[in-house]
Amino acid sequence: MVFSGCFQPGEFEPTGEALKTKTPSSIITPSYPTVQINETAIEFRDATLFYEDFNGVQHSLPGYTRSNASNGTSSTIVIDGQTIWYKISTTDFNVFDGNITFRENNSTGPVIDQINYIELGTYQINITGENQQVFIYRLMVDELLANMWLFFDRQAMQTKYNKYFFFYGTDTTENTYPNYDFYVPHNSMMPPEYGGDVNYTSNEFFVAHFSIDEDSDSGGQFYFSHDMNFFIDTGTGNLIQLPNEQLSSYWYEADYDQGTKFLDEDPATPYPSSAYTSYGSFIELVNQNYTAMIPENLVVRCSNGTPSGECSGLNYCSNGEFVSACQYCGCPLGQTCKKIGGTPTCVSGTDPIPVDR
Repeated sequence: MVFSGCFQPGEFEPTGEALKTKTPSSIITPSYPTVQINETAIEFRDATLFYEDFNGVQHSLPGYTRSNASNGTSSTIVIDGQTIWYKISTTDFNVFDGNITFRENNSTGPVIDQINYIELGTYQINITGENQQVFIYRLMVDELLANMWLFFDRQAMQTKYNKYFFFYGTDTTENTYPNYDFYVPHNSMMPPEYGGDVNYTSNEFFVAHFSIDEDSDSGGQFYFSHDMNFFIDTGTGNLIQLPNEQLSSYWYEADYDQGTKFLDEDPATPYPSSAYTSYGSFIELVNQNYTAMIPENLVVRCSNGTPSGECSGLNYCSNGEFVSACQYCGCPLGQTCKKIGGTPTCVSGTDPIPVDR
């Protein structure tokens, strides 16, 4: 007796599902890979800095606070979620014009600092915020207008994933260089010596300078070429708004890639309002608010921001370049991904195609 095919007497010839498991198929099911990217956010809006520290704890730091400085006043202020009690005496004492005591939480809490002040002088005070992080503020008392001010001081902060964030100071002369090393609000309640009260005019602009080290190569040092910079109008507490004839020295709201590329929300400028940096961070300017999403490690991206190893539509991003790879990203409607000549290829219909074994 002659048997056809390759099955010998007594063997079972597979059919149905069993046939599918034994017959190699050329059809490739796309995998649609995703890349896990750890990121940390740095934001500035409404005169407040928001960021995560190296332990992932969220902080919110005001650029300044203003409180009642009438003689004998005791009250509280809140900075970074921590309540600070203070009491002020404006009674002259030796060469000083008054004294302020700061305590944690309330009038019986641990003493933070006791400062003898000269009116309109500035004095550093360390404020302990969330996660026991210490932030530097600058105290100033204006007895004439009965205001006690705390200004965010020049300092560097370490963020999640060991990035660094820097505040340099405030430019009150509109020449792009900070002439005060603390945050100076452009506010009519400030004393005349700081552009307030009788000297206040809406035609002046004070600009606070901030920068970010996204690749951690500065080691937290100020005098280093940082990767990203942005500029805050301290009168609004948000990004400077351009064009502005009074700010002719400033011609963009933010920059990146060490000051070689620029961002601005004005559609009349040649600059975008959002972009990916060469390190892979994403910066976005919306309604004069600043947000930077910074990856833990370098992320190589394609032209539209897709990270290497992911799909953008039917295109696969490979080391910063889009390539055809239907085994990852699939095919257009009506086509199927099959391996032809060793290369996954989109083909029309389901006609038999020679299969690579």
